[in-house]
Amino acid sequence: MTLTSKTAVKVWKSIKCAECKESIETFPEAERDGKTDEEIVKGEIEYFIELFEEEGTTLNGDLEEARVIIRETKNGKANKAVILPGGRIKPKWSEWDIQRARNTVGEYNQLKRLAAKL
Repeated sequence: MTLTSKTAVKVWKSIKCAECKESIETFPEAERDGKTDEEIVKGEIEYFIELFEEEGTTLNGDLEEARVIIRETKNGKANKAVILPGGRIKPKWSEWDIQRARNTVGEYNQLKRLAAKL
């Protein structure tokens, strides 16, 4: 779908959630039904917010896991250590897991702000 509204394009460019961005890009023109670009973008954003909040969805599972990681690491600042057999120490969460958790929570929060903005 081609967005013509400056506001809709600006919002679309700022979206961090790749799935949401792709969903807007591939929105069929035939389903437009007289909706403005802003209404379509807001509808897709709200759909992804629902996926983040609805129990049993993949995005909800990712968000819940991300919140646990963020909570346990104090926003990634204090990674607890696990003692392995042989006395080796390993961090409980990898840096990649912590960064992924921050990104997931950030995507969700950004979608909430963008939906309120539109």
